[in-house]
Amino acid sequence: MVTPIRFLLLALGMVCFSHLGYSSFNSNVHNSEVWGQNIDREKVYLHMDRSDYYAGERMWFKAYVVQAGTNKPVVTNEIVYVDLINSKNEVMITKMLQTEQGSASGEIRIPLETTNGLYTVRAYTNFMRNHGNSTFFRKNIRIGGGAKLAAEKVFTGEKPITDLKDAVLHLEKPDLQFFPEGGNLVNGFINRMGFKLVAPDGMGTDVNGRVVDGSGKLITEFTSSHLGMGMLSFIPQNGEKYLAEIQFNGNTFTYPLPNAMVSGTMMHVFDRGTHYNVEIKSSRYNGVNGLQLTTFQGGEEVSKSKIEGKDQYAVVTLPKELVKDGIVQFTLFDNAGQPICERLFFHHSDSGQVAMETSKKQYGKRELVDLEIKVDEDAADFAANMSLSVSETALSAPRMGNIDIKTYLLLTSELKGEIENPAYYFNSNDPARRKNLDFLMMTQGWRSFIDQEVEELRFPRETGITLKGRVVQSNSRDKAVPAQISLAFKNRMEAGYDVVETNENGEFEFSDLHFKDSTSIFVYANALSKKNKKNKKNKGSDPSFFIELDSFTTPEVKVMESLPLAKEVDYVSAYPVVLPENKPFKVDGADLIRLKEAVVTENKLDKEANMKRKRKSALYIRPSYSLDYEQFRNNPIGNALTALQGRIPGVTVIGEQVSIRNRYDSPPFFLLDGFPVAEQTIFDIPVTDIDFVDYIRPGATAMYGMNGGNGIIAVYTLDGRERFYKKQTPTENGVGTLTYVHPGFVKSKKFYEPVYNKIDSKRRKADFRRTLHWEPNVELSPDGKVKVSFYTSDLPATYQATLQGITDEGTPIHSKVMFESD
Repeated sequence: MVTPIRFLLLALGMVCFSHLGYSSFNSNVHNSEVWGQNIDREKVYLHMDRSDYYAGERMWFKAYVVQAGTNKPVVTNEIVYVDLINSKNEVMITKMLQTEQGSASGEIRIPLETTNGLYTVRAYTNFMRNHGNSTFFRKNIRIGGGAKLAAEKVFTGEKPITDLKDAVLHLEKPDLQFFPEGGNLVNGFINRMGFKLVAPDGMGTDVNGRVVDGSGKLITEFTSSHLGMGMLSFIPQNGEKYLAEIQFNGNTFTYPLPNAMVSGTMMHVFDRGTHYNVEIKSSRYNGVNGLQLTTFQGGEEVSKSKIEGKDQYAVVTLPKELVKDGIVQFTLFDNAGQPICERLFFHHSDSGQVAMETSKKQYGKRELVDLEIKVDEDAADFAANMSLSVSETALSAPRMGNIDIKTYLLLTSELKGEIENPAYYFNSNDPARRKNLDFLMMTQGWRSFIDQEVEELRFPRETGITLKGRVVQSNSRDKAVPAQISLAFKNRMEAGYDVVETNENGEFEFSDLHFKDSTSIFVYANALSKKNKKNKKNKGSDPSFFIELDSFTTPEVKVMESLPLAKEVDYVSAYPVVLPENKPFKVDGADLIRLKEAVVTENKLDKEANMKRKRKSALYIRPSYSLDYEQFRNNPIGNALTALQGRIPGVTVIGEQVSIRNRYDSPPFFLLDGFPVAEQTIFDIPVTDIDFVDYIRPGATAMYGMNGGNGIIAVYTLDGRERFYKKQTPTENGVGTLTYVHPGFVKSKKFYEPVYNKIDSKRRKADFRRTLHWEPNVELSPDGKVKVSFYTSDLPATYQATLQGITDEGTPIHSKVMFESD
């Protein structure tokens, strides 16, 4: 007899196993208090505009931060780190974003010198580091054109680890594992057992095989259903041992099956259409009496059922209306409260909340596309945070490049190891999709976030930027000293000042700082008055002190050194070097912005030589005018080209509009490090990244044909080879001070989209945009609808509009629609 305390939730089918073995349960893992810890953990998901890019393009993304258990947005403002990692385990770029109500948007400009290959984008919060980088979001992307990079090794953003796939990569014998449903095989009952074959290349591979007993007698045959996964059934007998035999690449391989228990308990789960049946069988002396079935979902205990009676068989019925999409864990406890069986099952309702539809399926070049987004349910009860991307579909997306927010939050982030083609289990029309999803749950196993308790939370939640360090004696770096620490900072939008005192160990900390842009930092220390420390007036830094500033360490990968940043420099002339067009290029030394004498060395590279080196990538021989940006990097004003106003004759810059004298109808031609780019690309470049800007007058641009008819503006960025810049950041000057530039939070720019009409759509230069639209914040009207409009480009392709987001209740949203442009 089954006496439910309250109905259980969700789909399941119970299996007792560890990920790579069949060891007994750890009762601590199932303690309700430990499960409750899951609610405090976090996940990060990145919605990216696409999965393949070219060097020089911008990667647009939106970060969603949710509670690991419920998937509800983390409403506390936190810092999210986004890394671009190359195949050498090097972090090329790190961006910091500050979330608001659980999300933040940003972009990464892929350096022009980036080589073709497969890269990894990784995202995490500082708090997630407490639970290991296996909890971080990772997505593989491809950078570069040409043929599919099939031979490239895919880097997952982590150091090599020994797991199932790593263990068989160099073996000729494939790896075949078996996972009994219920935890162990039990003699005398029909047992169901999941299996998975992994080939020597680490990929799941379909297989046929058979099970034989010790005498070689055929017991049953089995065939995989998807990527080497499947299920077989048979009745084990007392005293028998069983082997599985398979044929692989013309060879026969055998594998022992797990030993069956003489007396034990097992659990099966069946989908009965409107409900799930959990069947429990036991050959113990008292049968199923006293057993308790408990359901967990999202880190919380959902329900319990107490089983009474001495029968060997019991069934618990679970109505599907009590279940939400995602993984549910059913655990069977014995009379002593010890877990004896466990099964994971995935419930997928296939219900959509938001639908999208384009005005038609086929469009021409530079044609207006109207996309309607509407809620399928009551709009008054719908509250969600959503983002929209419209981009060319990738011809050869990297592995794992097809994940979406629903696939990631409900499946990928919950399972151990890499899942091959995870989107298949949600989006495929294969009628066997649900069955194969259950095979995945039986074989690959669920990676609970509470696999192990964290004794100490070393990494706190970050609601703002923290600067901390230590003050020591300049002549004895191991001797800490108490001091007063002053912090001054400024950027284009703000300036501030703060003072703190060190503790007895010389440690100090400035917390909850919010730098909305690249910010110049100046830190200095002076001695405390023994009589009246707090009232001591600041008289400047103490030359006997040395400041050690802690730096942020990127988790478990080798971090490349960032580009050197300079300290304050002496002000010289802000006017450009005027270059006569009929004379060889030469810079007058009097017009150069010089560094302080203390840092100029005999190894410095002549600035003229540096400019000539960079101009080799362009077609012109010499510019009409050249403007050095050294001063503007230290004191940024406006956007990337604001400094040209009033300093380059004939060039007018108003906001982000650039015009050339007598050429007001069309903009000039733009070059970035010698390569033609769109005007908006130039304005996206931070002033702090610009080395110098050249201007070539109309009439001196024949080498660029009609494109250069309105003049050329060529922008050159820092590439790390300018040895005349300061060598390292932060820099201490030896008298108790420290200066450097903090990158601050990423300030997301507005995505550039052209607006065409019948007249100028034919006159403008070629438009090869591969991302047609990026909208990081999609807001619906009160009736649950919104229309989004954008133009196609000149690139004939298949495009996909993808809407992703999360509701206030933690339900992932994913909707897509495709259209053609010729």
